[in-house]
Amino acid sequence: MEKFILDSHKLHYHLDRVAEFQKNGDCYPIYMEVSPVGLCNHRCIFCAYDYIDYPNRHLDKDRFLSFLDEVASLGIKSILYAGEGEPLIHKNITDFVEKTKEVGIDCGLFSNGELLTKGKVEKLLPNLTFLRFSFNGGDAETYAKIHKPSSLRHADVGGGGGGFYGQSGKKNKNPHHFLEKKKIKRGFGSAVCSFL
Repeated sequence: MEKFILDSHKLHYHLDRVAEFQKNGDCYPIYMEVSPVGLCNHRCIFCAYDYIDYPNRHLDKDRFLSFLDEVASLGIKSILYAGEGEPLIHKNITDFVEKTKEVGIDCGLFSNGELLTKGKVEKLLPNLTFLRFSFNGGDAETYAKIHKPSSLRHADVGGGGGGFYGQSGKKNKNPHHFLEKKKIKRGFGSAVCSFL
């Protein structure tokens, strides 16, 4: 065990796994990160995935739903939907999140938020432990330079351009209107909604 550097964050919640690892030198993971798609609707200047050119790959719905049953039975405790692309691009992301919760696995989702619609909010938030939005910029102009969003057209709840553009596509000097999502999350039971 000395050759591994382990971050002790949250390990005290899983002492049985720590004991299993100490005894056997191996155990099934507690957490996993899943990338539902290889595509992204933003071209952030800091993104490491530009070098692989955002491959057009998607998880197969039936295979992944079956996989969730398997990993739940083996002891996965949490899944983060994030990874190489924007999770909301996957047409079955709400099915994945609903199934994850159904099989008893906590899940979170990282997103740029542009593709979040009212319909997705209603399906996702009751099943998420947390939802994190990436807002890298203090105003609309800086955000657009950093994230390079795909469009300025928006859904009811989403808000491309990092929430700094209104539904009409006009710049909004006050980005705080997007924080109204916090009110929505309370109504749907999401434990945490962070805006980074």
